[in-house]
Amino acid sequence: MEDSDKKQNSKTGKQRQEQSCYVWRHKAIAVLLPSVLTLALMAYMGCDWASEMSGLATLRKMRRLQADPRVCRVCVHNYASIPLQWQLVADRSKFISATYPKDQTRCIDGSQVHASWNRELRCLYRDGIWKACVGPSYRYSSRSTLQGNYECLGQEGSVVCGFSGVSPLV
Repeated sequence: MEDSDKKQNSKTGKQRQEQSCYVWRHKAIAVLLPSVLTLALMAYMGCDWASEMSGLATLRKMRRLQADPRVCRVCVHNYASIPLQWQLVADRSKFISATYPKDQTRCIDGSQVHASWNRELRCLYRDGIWKACVGPSYRYSSRSTLQGNYECLGQEGSVVCGFSGVSPLV
């Protein structure tokens, strides 16, 4: 009886620690704590460094993106196992891409949604229903030489499209 109680208590302790790491990682992303402070907190909590470092890399990437210049178009690459359709939205205007197969990219220019300078460009994709792309949105400039990029992964019913960076126009 005592051995099973000890195993249950240690399992519960480990679950609490994992939950604490999860909470701290998401608090760090939510308030954009400096990396050193975040690492110190996670070390204190006994978090797994390998998995936490990927979260910090995402945090840094998102922080850099907020300072990035405007884009003139948004592109979505389909790595998903199903044909993909997505839309670019600016204010109340939207432009829907044609459906396209795996391993292809489709881009939509901000002018196709009649975006004005500095308007937010948002990405939505269809996986049964329309869902928002994961990650930050972009701001539009017709003079920009950059494009915003998203990548879609998964299978029917579980496709996720996420931010993959900003690049020069291709």
